[in-house]
Amino acid sequence: MSEGFSIEVMVRAPIERVWRALRDPAEIRLWHGWDEPGLDAEIQFIYFEHATETDEPYVLVMDPLETFTLDPHEDGTVLRLDRAPKEQAGEWAHSYDAITQGWISFLQQLRFALERHPGRQRRTLVWSATGDPEADLLDDGLLPAPVLGRWFTTDRQDGLVLDELGPGLLVAARQDASPGGPGVMAVLSTYGVADADWDAVRDRWTGWSRLLPLLLCGPRSTSDSRRTPLATALP
Repeated sequence: MSEGFSIEVMVRAPIERVWRALRDPAEIRLWHGWDEPGLDAEIQFIYFEHATETDEPYVLVMDPLETFTLDPHEDGTVLRLDRAPKEQAGEWAHSYDAITQGWISFLQQLRFALERHPGRQRRTLVWSATGDPEADLLDDGLLPAPVLGRWFTTDRQDGLVLDELGPGLLVAARQDASPGGPGVMAVLSTYGVADADWDAVRDRWTGWSRLLPLLLCGPRSTSDSRRTPLATALP
């Protein structure tokens, strides 16, 4: 049997604040997933209908696979998510790896929300495209907002902090093969964008999303095959 999977994130916020981000539906909405009609129902299902607070402080058991544990740290709070082995996932076994990757994205979105925008509402955009997941689409100098830095990176995901959107957070996750082939999913979280500016932001990023199939499948430039540093990727 496999050993399951653990995700550990250091959040620079008090433990009580992080716990509230896991137990208040309005707070969960600020980092879990992305805007969609079924988001509130999903939050209720995952964090309340199928979750139990244990007698031990700051431990939340998510039936039947996940356990959240919070521990105080001199720099804030260590948030740990332990997932049971895939063999125990039952009907969810076929999605085990995808769900694990989703949790990695969501916990980084939680950390970003608490450290950069505590209590602020967010607006999100989400896209997906099929193509070679090894393509370095985030370094092509085509993002429609300046990159301030990298928030996190794993072997399958990258998170970029973007100027002009709050700042915002763009998470791009490479996906395994599916009926449409391998590809990428991107979630953009924005903060403080005025209603009057939202349509322009959405249109600008929708234009970028239409380039995803080309960025994923198209030929790479032969002028310079080296990886372009994110800090200098934009003009």
